[in-house]
Amino acid sequence: TENFQTNFKKQDIELIFDEFVDLKDVFNQVVISPPLQKSWNLTKKLKAVQFEFDDDEVLRENATYTINFGEAVRDFTAGNAVPDLRFVFSTGAYIDSMEVEGSVLDAVTGEAAQEVLVMLYDNLADSVVRTERPFYFGRTDERGTFRIDNVRADTFKVFALVDKNFNYLFQK
Repeated sequence: TENFQTNFKKQDIELIFDEFVDLKDVFNQVVISPPLQKSWNLTKKLKAVQFEFDDDEVLRENATYTINFGEAVRDFTAGNAVPDLRFVFSTGAYIDSMEVEGSVLDAVTGEAAQEVLVMLYDNLADSVVRTERPFYFGRTDERGTFRIDNVRADTFKVFALVDKNFNYLFQK
């Protein structure tokens, strides 16, 4: 499937490699932004990886989606992760090209906050972090830094969260 395509219509996405591949820790490694509402499936077959949308998934209009594979896709023989593997598509006529980057520190210790979700909301209401999933999000690395690519030009509410139940919502 062609990467960076516009006017994308929901379809299975197939990535073909020149070597046999394996998948590891898909649930924690694969990050999709904006988040999908339904479950998705990632499978491998020899030298290919296939991403399948749920039949009932409805993609947002005029939105740029990024599937970040993290370290999930690996060379079968050596076990090396495919570096910086991303699949980007837009349901509109162009790919959004802005980016947001920064770092998150633990407010108590001052240390870098690792594995924290950094979420961007186009709804600016105070309660949005409890009621809606973010429009875009990224995850901090071991240094507490994050980068969210392919963001549209707009004003966003930014919120950082350790999401222990993986639902992208703030809960006490």
